[in-house]
Parts: sequence; C-alpha cells; structure tokens
Amino acid sequence: MEARYEAELALKFLEQGLYRNAAGRAFQAWRALLAAIAVDYGHVIAESFKGVKATREDKRVCLADFIIAFTPTGYMLAVAKAL
Repeated sequence: MEARYEAELALKFLEQGLYRNAAGRAFQAWRALLAAIAVDYGHVIAESFKGVKATREDKRVCLADFIIAFTPTGYMLAVAKAL
C-alpha cells in the first residue's frame, strides 16, 4: 500500500516536471516494496543476515529483524540479492 502510494506520487511529480521529487518518491516506492517483500520472506533474510545490531538505546536486536523493520538504504542491494 505504501509502495503504491509513493509510486503514484512519483508519477504525479513527474507529470508536473518535478523530476528530483519524482526520483525521490520512486526510490521510496522501491524501498517500501522491498520492505514488504522482506516481511514475507523473513526466513531468507534471517539466513542471509546473521548477527545483532545495537540500537540508539543500547538494546540489542537481531540484525535480520532490524533490516526488515527499517530497510536501511545501505542494505537494500544485499536484501534484493538475497530475495
């Protein structure tokens, strides 16, 4: 749902000639879609990303759970390859 909304917004921006905004929204649409797929294939992400991640509050969480929840930009290519 979020991915669709972002994609629709990107198209509206593109039609208005707002290319930079459209590119940003297209990226966010891709990120949201990747996150939605990662939720469905959490076991694949868990196999590919082992370890723990420390949060700002000094809590430790499973790296795979962190990636699924936040879909950090730096992990997007690796997540796409794993899926």
